Amino acid sequence: MPDTVARIFGRALEQRLGKAVVVEADPAMPLLYALRSDLGYTSPKFGCGKAQCGACTVHVDGTPTRSCVMPVGAVTGKRITTLA
Repeated sequence: MPDTVARIFGRALEQRLGKAVVVEADPAMPLLYALRSDLGYTSPKFGCGKAQCGACTVHVDGTPTRSCVMPVGAVTGKRITTLA
């Protein structure tokens, strides 16, 4: 599926055990919710919801990112790494 179509339908690629997985979600939904609710990760936590406390930090292509304010649509095709 072309990347532009994936973005329209809100599918975000995420790395899990070295394999890409597809999550169907609203592209505006916070990445944190997709990681916890759709993929079952428990290490990124909900803290303040304002990207200030760092509890939700993940690495997006190696860059620390607050997943509580990062929309799923913005990480399509990027490598997501949880910290724990």
